[in-house]
Amino acid sequence: MNFKRVLLFAVVFISLAAIYFFMETSVGKRNKNEGPKLLFPELKIEKAALIKVKSTEKGEFILTKLKDIWRVEQNSQTYTASTDAVKKLLNEVAKMKIETVSSKNPKNFAAFEVNKEKGIETTILDSKNNSLAALVVGKSGPDLFSTYVRNRALNNVILTTGMLKTDFGKDLSDWRDKTIYNLKACDITEYMVTDNKTTHLKIDNGIWQSVKPELFELNQKTVKETINKFTDLEAAGFAYDNNTDYGFNKPQKIITVALADKNSQTLIVGKDKNAFQYFAKKKNGANIYIIEKHLINMLCPSLESLKPETKSPDSNKINESVK
Repeated sequence: MNFKRVLLFAVVFISLAAIYFFMETSVGKRNKNEGPKLLFPELKIEKAALIKVKSTEKGEFILTKLKDIWRVEQNSQTYTASTDAVKKLLNEVAKMKIETVSSKNPKNFAAFEVNKEKGIETTILDSKNNSLAALVVGKSGPDLFSTYVRNRALNNVILTTGMLKTDFGKDLSDWRDKTIYNLKACDITEYMVTDNKTTHLKIDNGIWQSVKPELFELNQKTVKETINKFTDLEAAGFAYDNNTDYGFNKPQKIITVALADKNSQTLIVGKDKNAFQYFAKKKNGANIYIIEKHLINMLCPSLESLKPETKSPDSNKINESVK
């Protein structure tokens, strides 16, 4: 074996050893498992205090955190924001990864819909107005489960995982908190529904009874299900035209609950919005809600459905024959 061949074998051996070291040792495995890098690695969700979301289609929304409550403002009108919607947006930004750098050329921004005219501009600031993230959400990627995003600080376009336009391109109703009531069922002592008649239910020593239109003990399960629906009732959306007649002067239904602290809550159900929804509002409330009809129907059960289940004579005969 000549010297050149020995040298060749030595070079090959050293090369293979180096490859093995890189792939199988902790150094190599760490590099191999790194994967795509985060787009905003310095973003800390808990530091977010102000979010601006702006698009040509939906306008501009300013989300502001006051203690643990988020507020949403548009056109100088401010409402309580949906905490879930805000958290979803922040979580999506925090976990964005650079799957692919698609472009660094501003001339291509329009093609990816990450320009001012077509994109959704989003800015996240802390309580001292320091920028935590600045981005523009563009069109869906080639597989529909990814989205093009422009990092406004670096001004490049990346492809990241997620159908992001749904979480960023919301309208005002979707940014708002849709909670109508947040009560405890144990605090409700009376439940009344008024339409063409009045149904009045009252709890006495832990047992729900019908007081009006007639006195009888109720199907406890049905009553509790009805009350539970009321305690965490949510709207499907909101109406904003204060000049429209929503039918509250001649309501279709009025639902009132009396509380243990002697206060009460009243929901007034007005006109049909469409075949599937009603307009509604709280007594003395400013918000005009859109509520699904099937929910209102659940809150206004018929008298027959409230009565305890009775066994038919035939079922009693069957039970006796079995014995």
